[in-house]
Amino acid sequence: MKRNLIFVYSIISILIAFNYFEVNAQNSSVILEKIEVNNKAIKSLDPSTFVFSTKDKIEFFYYLKTDLKNKVPFRFIVNLKYQTNEYNQPTNTKSIIYSNLQENNYTITISALDPNNTINAIPLQLNFRISDREVELMKQLEITKDEKAKADEIIRKNGLSAETNVFTGPNAFVNIIALAVGILLITLAIFWIIKNSKNKDSNANYYNENINLNKYIGDNYMGSNIDQNDLQLLKRENSDLKAEVDALRAQIDNLNIRSSELSKQNNELKSKTDSLSKFNTELTELQKQKDDLFAMVIHDIKNPAGLVKGLVELLNSYDLSANEQKEIIQDIVTTTSRIVNLSQEVTKILSLESSSLHLNIEEENIEEIVSDIVHRNKINADKKQIVISTDFKPIEKVPVDAQKVDEIIDNLMSNAIKYSPKGASVLVTIRKDGDYAEISVKDNGLGLSQEDISNAFQRGVKLSATPTANEHSSGFGLWIVKKLTEAHKGKIKITSALGKGSTFTVQFPLKRETTEKINEETAPSDLNNN
Repeated sequence: MKRNLIFVYSIISILIAFNYFEVNAQNSSVILEKIEVNNKAIKSLDPSTFVFSTKDKIEFFYYLKTDLKNKVPFRFIVNLKYQTNEYNQPTNTKSIIYSNLQENNYTITISALDPNNTINAIPLQLNFRISDREVELMKQLEITKDEKAKADEIIRKNGLSAETNVFTGPNAFVNIIALAVGILLITLAIFWIIKNSKNKDSNANYYNENINLNKYIGDNYMGSNIDQNDLQLLKRENSDLKAEVDALRAQIDNLNIRSSELSKQNNELKSKTDSLSKFNTELTELQKQKDDLFAMVIHDIKNPAGLVKGLVELLNSYDLSANEQKEIIQDIVTTTSRIVNLSQEVTKILSLESSSLHLNIEEENIEEIVSDIVHRNKINADKKQIVISTDFKPIEKVPVDAQKVDEIIDNLMSNAIKYSPKGASVLVTIRKDGDYAEISVKDNGLGLSQEDISNAFQRGVKLSATPTANEHSSGFGLWIVKKLTEAHKGKIKITSALGKGSTFTVQFPLKRETTEKINEETAPSDLNNN
């Protein structure tokens, strides 16, 4: 009986404790503390203002707000999502940094978790956009506001505020017209009074048009009912009003001159701003090209460097004949020469202001280029017991850059071996397809999903398949293949399915389109989270 009671009490205690944590969990939430852009905190945390440029470094600061009395160890999980891409990052820090994001709409969700599941905090979710155009428009709006403020300050200093002066404000034209009509009515009233007075006294024969009006009224018109003082007062008011109108017209002329000068200065400033904006855009584009080319060449240095390491290990590990040693040493010399060439290309890219990479087009024997690549990759294939076979159809010489074609096929061969299991096979074919020379690399390895195929050629994107022997993968290889193939005005396609292997095919035009060089086009920027 006691055991049953103890069991019941234990269950009740657990339920009460669980309820305690659940109640406290309802008061737990992840709170946004601030956002810094390029190490400067933004003033407003209004979600409608979360628009940044591709060049901005964005840092989100956050913390966990909870009513739990006992301290519970926890971690944050940061999820960044855009389109169909999604990235999760666990962290113990209270901030997360993103930079060089491509233009798109993003959602960031920050959750707090603990090992004991005692915290069920409400996650923080924010939406923001990356748009260079919107950021530029916001900057131009701020510039326009500053220019308007300067113009208002100039008007205020000259005592010509449009808000206080009836002749320069929003109704300036109406006020001036009203004043002129008033003056006209007063003048007509004066002449009507004079004419009426002449009709009442027909004996007034002293009138002469050449006699001054003041003399006529003071000396010869004593029988009129008009008060001379009133007439003099009207004359003075009329004279004062005319003087004031003249002064106002002068002020209006000065304002027009100043407005014209301000407009001219504003146009000059806008022209300079447009020139600076264009220059900045060109510099940004050149820098992006330079960064992409640098990443491309550095990636291509890794493959021959790894090959040299494998050849040296082979030379050091086995009892080889003199001829075999000679062949290995020759392969080392060839591969190191390629590394040197690529290193020189890096130096050349860094030294060029234009950051442009050119293809040196020559009539080349494709079969010789591909055969050399197959021979170089045979060592890595032998380590995984992968059989490489070839099927080369006769084909004429092709106008290509031999070094760049070597990079293209070497990347495809390296990937085929890297993602194929032990004992697999790789087939390399060359044939003519209409006006194109076609090279295919086929493997029976892991294969790609439809989503992988869609993202295969994006810069720095790693696909779902992983190397079968823990080889290194950077996500740049297929991106490089695509850009160099397109630079040759060629084509590339993938045929693949999960578990059934992949076939990568590149085509190069047989007719030479230019006599010297084809400029390589740069790739779009992507996330730097890979």
